[in-house]
Amino acid sequence: MILSNPATPILLIAFNRANTVQNQLKRIEGLSARKVRVSIDGPRHSQDEAKVLTVRRIVDSWSQESNHDVSVTINKNNLGLHGHFNQAFHAFFTENRLGLVLEDDIEFRKSYIKFLDSNQDLLLNSNTWSIQGYNPSIGADFDFSNRQEIDFRPTYIHTVSGWAANASSIESFLSASSAINQNLYIEDAIRSFTANLTRDPLLARAIRATWIRKMKRAIAGGGGWDNWWEIAAWKSGRQSLMPTKNLSRESLDQSEGQSHPHMKNGLTWSSGDLELVHPNIRKYDKQDRIEDVNLMQIWGIGRKYAWAHALRIQRELRNHSASRSGADLE
Repeated sequence: MILSNPATPILLIAFNRANTVQNQLKRIEGLSARKVRVSIDGPRHSQDEAKVLTVRRIVDSWSQESNHDVSVTINKNNLGLHGHFNQAFHAFFTENRLGLVLEDDIEFRKSYIKFLDSNQDLLLNSNTWSIQGYNPSIGADFDFSNRQEIDFRPTYIHTVSGWAANASSIESFLSASSAINQNLYIEDAIRSFTANLTRDPLLARAIRATWIRKMKRAIAGGGGWDNWWEIAAWKSGRQSLMPTKNLSRESLDQSEGQSHPHMKNGLTWSSGDLELVHPNIRKYDKQDRIEDVNLMQIWGIGRKYAWAHALRIQRELRNHSASRSGADLE
């Protein structure tokens, strides 16, 4: 198929959730024609085989009938979440200089896709890490039943529940977890992020302690791709664009083993496209910094936490530094 417009390509990540992927394919089919690559991971064990096969059959049937230019990648072996994302990112962004990444359980508004299609210059800007559809702040989710005006703002908080990136960001991400000195890379990234957000030494220590913990777990478990995505973004010094209201999110239906059942409490979205999404992006300012500091609550970090646990955090960092070795974080 030859596409007549430069619509943003889509990478869809799938595994073993048949109903979830079928619902996602219906959403994607409602968009204007574009390139869509579906990447399906292999089964982890024998209990997965029938589920994964069902997903493959659903995707294959859809690909033959879709108005999109569809390609499908099927992994015979299970790569795991991090490995699957790495492989899929490399293949997709080698072919496309930009694209939208969706997991099978990510809902999205058509207005978000239209914004991406119409503002690819923003996405290709060398200062942009990603354009994300999700805003984790309280009150960002609503039902779209009334006409709404939505802006995007710059942020150093990089969410992954529906996001678009350019090939340069992906290259930085892929190189992060394979850096020669991962520990130094992580420390540099955390310092960069902290310097952009606060001069409060207690809050800075809380950020460092929390993220050293998170990245130790990621390294030990061989995963945590979303944490590596955040770290790579901080190391690059680039900002993402975040909507003032959610334009993408994890699906409210968490019936096929999704990992975030709290999203069942979200508001049901109306089907009409009543919202107006503005393309004017302001420069990062004091108010954005305040909002980013507040958003760190999603990681359990805040000024009250930093002040209340200052001594414990200081001891943790001191013990960590004292016990480090060449393979430890600094």
